[in-house]
Amino acid sequence: MSFFARHLARTAGGLIGSVLLLSAAALADDVPVPRYTYAGAGYEWADAKCAIQPDPEGISGYTAEGSLGIVDFLHLTGAYFDGDTDSDDLDVTCYELGAGLSYRFAGSSDVILRGHWVHQEIDDEDDDGFAPELAVRHMLSDRAEIQVGVMRYDIGDDTNTEVRASIVYDLTPWVAVRAGGVVFDTDTSLFAGVRFILGDNLF
Repeated sequence: MSFFARHLARTAGGLIGSVLLLSAAALADDVPVPRYTYAGAGYEWADAKCAIQPDPEGISGYTAEGSLGIVDFLHLTGAYFDGDTDSDDLDVTCYELGAGLSYRFAGSSDVILRGHWVHQEIDDEDDDGFAPELAVRHMLSDRAEIQVGVMRYDIGDDTNTEVRASIVYDLTPWVAVRAGGVVFDTDTSLFAGVRFILGDNLF
């Protein structure tokens, strides 16, 4: 092969390689990924909440949630519950403030480690504690996401380990519906709500 032919082959190979790399990058940009800046509200029906387990069982009330993406791997979270026990009509309030680290181990999947400070109130009694969480978020498509995880509450004398699963479906790029359930010991919880996507990470 002449020098000109070899040079032409190398040039063509370089151009093809560049096109393939650019195409792969474009495809990667099109892969849907979990979003971490949002706010939401909903309703929950539970046997227990924030390690509060009334006897007889049953708590229901309104929920609020929020998350703020700081950078790709760091976000802040908050959650609020305001309800009543089903039997004695006792007021139950719980709120959580936390921070999380995420790692994208596949194109559309994140593994997340969070720590939450938790405050619980039932009538005139209140207590504070901590709740670590391990979760996985995975995009089924550009409009549907599933999340599964484990969270352990340690609040005063109360402890509880929850297994959580939920699905989020985008009605529009900015509005989604959310539903899921929680299993802890022999207790269960169901929740549903709406989520508003507020944008990208701060940085």
